[in-house]
Amino acid sequence: MFFKLYFPDNFFKALMIMFAMIFLNIKTANKIITDFAT
Repeated sequence: MFFKLYFPDNFFKALMIMFAMIFLNIKTANKIITDFAT
């Protein structure tokens, strides 16, 4: 990816981990909401 041309590898990995954690939090929040809704 072109991000590696501008940012060091550790920053890129940290960014991907951050996005993954946000995505997992959104998925778990949606599951909790649907559990309460039913």
